[in-house]
Amino acid sequence: MDEQPTIPGLEPPLPTDGALVLEVMATIEALQEAGALQPWHRGLTAAVIHAARDAEQLRGIARTNQLAQVKDILKSLPEPSVRESNDVVEYEGDRIARFLDEYRPATDPADVPDQAQRASV
Repeated sequence: MDEQPTIPGLEPPLPTDGALVLEVMATIEALQEAGALQPWHRGLTAAVIHAARDAEQLRGIARTNQLAQVKDILKSLPEPSVRESNDVVEYEGDRIARFLDEYRPATDPADVPDQAQRASV
């Protein structure tokens, strides 16, 4: 009996799948476990797996171009979100950026020539 995949667009790995396809599938699984993927992401997840399989078969500049497509499709998938207090949902990337901004040492614009020029404009 065929089971439906639990991850939108994800099919079981093929015996011929290499490291790239397996890593792409692991990324999709992690996004699914984090609750980032929705049914409408099915096409993107299928497309990135297909593109990764194609990249594994190509060589030279064609492989480089195909890898760029894999990267672009992966970047278009949603980031996992984090639940904060009061049921506010925010993206993990935003939370990390805010954390870094909060703990980044303050720099006086006069200490950095490029920033000093921008501050005086």
